[in-house]
Amino acid sequence: MTTKMIMSALMVLSGIAVATAQERELPGNYDAETLERKKDNERRFMEERKFDLSPEEHLHAIEVTGMKQAVEAFDRQQREAGADGPSAASGDGQWIAVGPTGTPPPHTGASSATTGNGRVSAIHFRGTGVFTYYAGASTGGLWRRSSLSSNWTDMSQTLPNLKVSSIAVRETNATYIVVGTGDQRESGAGIFVTTNTGLTWTAATFNTSSIPTQVPVIKIDPNNEDNMIAATNNGIYRSTNGGFHWVQLQEGNFRDLVTRNGTFQIQLAVRVSPGELWRSNDFGASWFLFTDNSDDADFPENFRRARIATCRTSVNTLAMIIGDNDIDSDWGLETVIYSTDFGNTWRNITGNLGDFNHGQMFHVNAIAIKPDNPNEVYVGVVGLFRTTNANVANPTWTQIDGGHADVTQLVFTEQTGDNLMWICNDGGLYRHTVGGNTVDFNGIGSTGLRVAQCRSVDAERTMVVTGKQDTGTSRTVNNGQSWVNIGGGDGAYVAISDPIGQDFFFSSGPIPGCCSSTFFQPFSGGPENIGLPETDVGLMWYDMIGDELYSMTCGLFCGATSQPLPVSPGQWTGHYALPCNHRALSGSYLDATLFSTCWDDAGLFVSRRVGGDYDEFPESIDIGLQTGAAEPWRVVASRERLGESWLCVLGNTSWPRILHTTDFWQTYEDISSTLSLVNRVTSLVVMPFTDGQEIIAATTIGVFRTQDGGGTWEPFNEGMPIVDAREIQLDYRTNGLVRLTVATYGRGVWQRTFSRTPLVYVDDRNFDTQDGTLRYPYRQLEDAINAVPAGGRVALHGDNYVDAPITITSPMILSAYETPAIIR
Repeated sequence: MTTKMIMSALMVLSGIAVATAQERELPGNYDAETLERKKDNERRFMEERKFDLSPEEHLHAIEVTGMKQAVEAFDRQQREAGADGPSAASGDGQWIAVGPTGTPPPHTGASSATTGNGRVSAIHFRGTGVFTYYAGASTGGLWRRSSLSSNWTDMSQTLPNLKVSSIAVRETNATYIVVGTGDQRESGAGIFVTTNTGLTWTAATFNTSSIPTQVPVIKIDPNNEDNMIAATNNGIYRSTNGGFHWVQLQEGNFRDLVTRNGTFQIQLAVRVSPGELWRSNDFGASWFLFTDNSDDADFPENFRRARIATCRTSVNTLAMIIGDNDIDSDWGLETVIYSTDFGNTWRNITGNLGDFNHGQMFHVNAIAIKPDNPNEVYVGVVGLFRTTNANVANPTWTQIDGGHADVTQLVFTEQTGDNLMWICNDGGLYRHTVGGNTVDFNGIGSTGLRVAQCRSVDAERTMVVTGKQDTGTSRTVNNGQSWVNIGGGDGAYVAISDPIGQDFFFSSGPIPGCCSSTFFQPFSGGPENIGLPETDVGLMWYDMIGDELYSMTCGLFCGATSQPLPVSPGQWTGHYALPCNHRALSGSYLDATLFSTCWDDAGLFVSRRVGGDYDEFPESIDIGLQTGAAEPWRVVASRERLGESWLCVLGNTSWPRILHTTDFWQTYEDISSTLSLVNRVTSLVVMPFTDGQEIIAATTIGVFRTQDGGGTWEPFNEGMPIVDAREIQLDYRTNGLVRLTVATYGRGVWQRTFSRTPLVYVDDRNFDTQDGTLRYPYRQLEDAINAVPAGGRVALHGDNYVDAPITITSPMILSAYETPAIIR
């Protein structure tokens, strides 16, 4: 058979087994019995997700907890009904963690580490002799290891909320663990209890209408392990039934709680805004105001952040680190105070510590006293500092190596002795030998404890690049077997420009709308700065067809690249200035349209620029969502139909999570369906040539999939904990293997591979290497026909000429993509 015909969207070749759009079996085309069963499952699913919501200020935490219940209910109903779950339907494997892993450089100076793992907020020790370590990650769950082993075990596969901030374990029963969630930067979902070492978890109940979303401390009475006390941002709570139910004893935002060493009877709790100390003399059953700003000249008038420490061998010695009391401050250090009579009187021991930079106390501050020396005090903020003469009027502080910046907790424990201090910080878990250097102990690589907070990811072939909170940008070129850290600081957004040449762009800077970002392109001699002036966002989108890098900063700019040469600052060309806050940037390969999302007091917008006129202002399309109730997150453009795109939304339960348009947002539809309780959909990918029916979305509680265009969504999390997924990427291989890569905020990067119809692309535009993939398509139709397996699909772009007739001997599907295609 020969080919000489015109094809608009889908061409059926005579004599070849091909499916048309009408003949294709859509996921919703079930027999009557199966369809009714699925509808019944959905009805029951919708019923079971009707749980009580807390007040609006705690909506995020409740949504996460409730959606976990809904996910479990859905899975249970599917099993009971005998319906095919996601794995059975797709025939694919589970998600596999691929990193980032690696070994940070030696720590030879103060805060010298440029790499790390992810934020660890809590550490706990249990047992004597052979003991157990427990680590709680800010967004990465609960981990455990034995003192006889260097390997960590994940205890979070069924934990509904991975934002672990406090840990309590019964000494008489190691299977009984209580964790609090939510630290000073991440909102949690209350307290959870396991009695079987983490196989299952139960959410605790509270006698208040709103649950705590930050639980920095939980303590167990050693004489009665059913009796527990917790300091939270919603008050002091007490449990008398092992942590399953909690009663509020005192209102307020409490940041820390200590017991007088040797007894659980006497306790002190730190309340902020205003700054106060509260005390209990009856095992936490009742509380009274013990110290406030009127009691002591050295006790600050007010403060918003504070931590307190005790000394094991000097039971009346206390020390406190206190943050700025000025609401307009830079979150720096206010003072360090010291007491030798258990808080009755205080003395200022700040000394020269005020000369150091101690910003960011809104989420990092810690203090500890050496157990056998009450005059040796350690404080941690951005750095780690020590004084050995806290007993004098003006003590001297010295900065020492803390392994990584941003300290969240400092701990001495009897299990490891008085000369070893454990350090939790934004780079993971470290330990400091008193008088020596910090020893890395953050569990990267073969030891587990993979809690990297990945914000973004790009993946193609064997290359994966990810930007990480506070620990830089990392790259692997062998599918995660080994990783190289490219830059330190805050890794932001990444874009692979040449996976074969191992080249990519990345930005380094905090979250959008905060501080400045810098753009880089890495080379063998190190990253080269290609930054823009006044950058404050760092978003980017790389157009692989036009070989152009677009970035959103204070406005929107474009720079044409000539690989492998970098973009220099002088090559950036201004497009237009955006009128309001901006969140995302993307583009369409169909018509050179740029999409950006932003919002202001007037509402929420999707903006687009069409064509090459860089001076043209964007067309702003109000999609009708009110500011404050929702924020745009990302626009994903169709690769097959002009004008079609999807918008991911962050908002409360009254707003959709995914909107879909086919006419450039003149009209749109809500396709959230059963995703309506997810707090945020951050990213999505659309499987090619499914008419937009199969979509896979990254959300705050993992990955979900629809096979009917958003009519119903199913969890797609097999093998992955319920974690905040930030960005998802799709790599469709010629041999029919599809690989998904997702960046999670707290558990690193994960990948999942499954099978689909083999797909080969044909495109005669300016591409280099040819292997039939989207990035490197064949230029001639004949090459694709010879390469595609029987039953596969050839996707053709634009005109294609053949010198002689081509004989097709095996069944295949011939389709157009991005534009109508013509075969001559």
